[in-house]
Formats: sequence, C-alpha cells, structure tokens
Amino acid sequence: NISQCKDYITMDQYDYCKNVKIVELEKGRRLQRQSPLTAEEKTSYLSLLGKLSWLSYITRPDLKFDVYTFARKNKSPTVQDLLDLNGVVSKVYQRKKVRFPRLDMKNKVKIVVFADASFGNLDEKVNSSRGYVIFLSAGENACCLTWAANKVSRVVSSTIESETLALVDGLNHAEWLRGIVAELMYGKDSEEKLISIVGFTDSNQLAQALYSTQHVSNHKLRRDVENIKERLCNGEISEVRWVPTDQMLADPLTKKGADCSKLDYVLESGRMFNV
Repeated sequence: NISQCKDYITMDQYDYCKNVKIVELEKGRRLQRQSPLTAEEKTSYLSLLGKLSWLSYITRPDLKFDVYTFARKNKSPTVQDLLDLNGVVSKVYQRKKVRFPRLDMKNKVKIVVFADASFGNLDEKVNSSRGYVIFLSAGENACCLTWAANKVSRVVSSTIESETLALVDGLNHAEWLRGIVAELMYGKDSEEKLISIVGFTDSNQLAQALYSTQHVSNHKLRRDVENIKERLCNGEISEVRWVPTDQMLADPLTKKGADCSKLDYVLESGRMFNV
C-alpha cells in the first residue's frame, strides 16, 4: 500500500501480512524436533520463508536477519527449524511502515551508512554476520534507500575485523547508490562528490584506527582499514563516526532479538538527528 501526502510518501504491507500464516503441525509431529521435514512440509517451509523474505526486502528490515538465518537451512530443514520459523510470524503482525519525506534541497544532501557486525554468531561460531542500512538525508529528514543482512565475506578472528568488513560493504554500496542519486538529481555529467557519504560504526576501536597515523597490527585487516582511510583522504567518503551500540541502527540486521525501536522510529517518521 502506497499513500502520498504533501510532504511525504508512506509504504506498508499490512494487507499482505494478513496472508502470512504459520504452518500447522500435529502435536505428535511437533515432538519429533530433530526429524527432517517431509517433502510436503519442506514445501510449506519454503513457501512461508518466501513470504517473510518478500516482507524483509520491501518494508520490514526487522525480519531480515531471521530470513537470512532460516534461508541457510533450506537444504535440510528439521521440524525444529519449522517451529522456529513459525515463531517469526508473530512479528509480522506488528504494524510497521516506511515513510519517505520530502527532502529540503537547501540543506546539504548526504548518504548515511550504518554498518554493524556480530562476531562468530553463525555456523557454530565459525562465521560472523554483518548488516547495513543506508539513508539519503537532508537536514533532519531521511529516506531509507536500502538495507542488507548477510555473512561477513571471510572467516574473521576478531570483532574489529568483522566490523571493518561490514563497514567496507556498506560504504561500497553507498558509493554505488551515490552515482545513481547524483545522476537523478544533477544530471548525467554531475559531480558525485556533491553528495557526501557519512559512515557510522559502533566499534570505537575501528573508528580510532581510521584516524590514526599508525597501522593496525593484523596484517590481513590492515588492507581493509587502509582502503577506508584512503577513501577518507581523497574525499570519496566524508567521514566515519562512532556511535554507541544502542544508537546503531543496523544492529537488528546482525543478531536475533536485537532492539528494533530506533530503526523503526527512523523508518516510520523519516527523521534522523545528529547526522
């Protein structure tokens, strides 16, 4: 559902949510928690996951991490997996929407990236998850452009390494989006750097490393940190700031049970402060 007012557009999927139902299992079957799903049950599992996935891509980033983790079990889901997936359905009925406010071009236009990671929380603590959410902002108004939740691209050995790779991914996507937005706003031959990119991380260690004259000790991580530092130096990225974890909007994209209230507020109000 899309509605347009003078100063903003809102989008929701309330009607679609009404069609998302849990997969019913008989009581005896529910007790066989480690049993693989039958072909029919697996079809129902994938169907429900597909519905949740559609929501998570369009208006519901709070479902994105759940969808990603259950999609990783597609090959051989168990009864327990199906029961857990049913548990996600209760979130669907929370009435949430996305607002796209009118941006005042008198203010400087920015692309704002919140990037976060959870170290060693996937695949029996081998892999790490990462997520980011990207906004186009002017003054206090902000329109969400995209969000993502996935696995960190390689096995990492520390929190700062996972946070760095999450930020690199978010900044890369932001630069690609800046090219599109700049052409739409200023024309084909526009100067992309008219739109600044500001990154946010809740890793104080990473934020300090990006503005330090010394190299990080981890040689593999050093290349990624220096990549960001070079882009800061040449102006491709305007700045990277530290925010406390309770202000990290990408936190719900990296872990189960994270507080979504801050992200929900920004998405539903179209307002973002202190950027």
